[in-house]
Amino acid sequence: DKLVLAYVHDVKSVLQVHNLADGSFIQELPLPMGTVSGFSGKKKYPEIFYDFTSFFTPGTIYRCDLSQNPIPQPTVFRETTIAGLDSEMYDLEQVFYPSKDGTKVPMFIMYKKGIVKDGSNPCLLYGYGGFNVNLQPVYSTFRIVFMKHLNGVVAVANLRG
Repeated sequence: DKLVLAYVHDVKSVLQVHNLADGSFIQELPLPMGTVSGFSGKKKYPEIFYDFTSFFTPGTIYRCDLSQNPIPQPTVFRETTIAGLDSEMYDLEQVFYPSKDGTKVPMFIMYKKGIVKDGSNPCLLYGYGGFNVNLQPVYSTFRIVFMKHLNGVVAVANLRG
């Protein structure tokens, strides 16, 4: 009797639960900044599963029981772990900057906690703007190594052509 909507807002995944009969909003499921994919569920079962990844999370499958009211926090069903990866070592910001025509362009900036943001650290700036494709948060070992061992700052500009 519920419909789960998965969509993207400001380059971040959003999950909302609605009443299947009338479409009314019930609840938004909590998500950190990241990307939902691999969404699965069947009408005859009250649970859903989805895969979540972020800049600091290589992949986690969550389970959520929709039969309760309010709907409880999703729980970890399966998780990919990487030895030595501590996602709490890093910070992530999303900023918006104006383009030439005034459109606000989102950009993710990530770095190791405690670094001084004064322009003295190396920066890896990445962007892609072709074919109306946005760059949602996904895990990258390269970026983690760059931040951890070189005190690098990573900026991912969400350009769109």
